[in-house]
Amino acid sequence: MAGAQEHLQLRYATYEDPELVRELARQWAEKLVMGRVGYAVVYAQAKQLVREWTSDDVKKALEPESLSLAADGWRDAVSGAYRSLSRRFGTGKALEDDDAIAA
Repeated sequence: MAGAQEHLQLRYATYEDPELVRELARQWAEKLVMGRVGYAVVYAQAKQLVREWTSDDVKKALEPESLSLAADGWRDAVSGAYRSLSRRFGTGKALEDDDAIAA
C-alpha cells in the first residue's frame, strides 16, 4: 500500500493542500490494494466452488506471497484513482499520461 500511496502523493504533489493530497492518496491506495487482494480471494473461492481448483490450489492462492503479488498489481487499477484525483484537484492530466504511468 505504501508504494501506491507514495506514487499518488508524488503525482499530485503540486496541489496546494499537501494534507489533503496525503489523505486522499492514502484512501485511494487502500482502496486499490484491498480491491486487488479482495478480488484474488473471491476469485480463488469461486474457482473452488465451480470445482476448477482443489483446496490445495486455493491454499496456494491465499498464501501471503500470492496475495502480495495481487496487491502489487495496484497499477493495473490506478486509472480510476487518477481520474478522481485529477477532477478533485483540477489538474487536467491527459488520460494518455495516466495510462503510460500505469503501465
